[in-house]
Amino acid sequence: LHDAAEKVVEDGEYKPKEPLVFRRVGDVNRAFNQAVKASGILHCTIRDLRVTALTDGQDAGLNQNVLRDFAGHASVLTTQGYQQPSIENKRRVAESLAARLAGVPVVVSALHSTGWPDS
Repeated sequence: LHDAAEKVVEDGEYKPKEPLVFRRVGDVNRAFNQAVKASGILHCTIRDLRVTALTDGQDAGLNQNVLRDFAGHASVLTTQGYQQPSIENKRRVAESLAARLAGVPVVVSALHSTGWPDS
């Protein structure tokens, strides 16, 4: 996406007053949307980038307070609203639950203190 954004600026489709410096939120949104279009991505928003970054941080086991600060949120609850469980974590939870129901011991070291699988 970065390459597509640079191409939009280079091709003159969007010319900010200073290269890659934006004066208004609308400038950022317009340039981002043009870069998404130029990249061939069917749908991507700036919010999608925040969701991805915060979900990746969660999956990597980063502390929620660190993620909150990174996102510039006042509340961890706001940060958690951006986080979505990854397919991999859903699979691990399903396997853990299936193993428990089948009476197979689950390796405790692979679990958080909450009993859910690590990322």
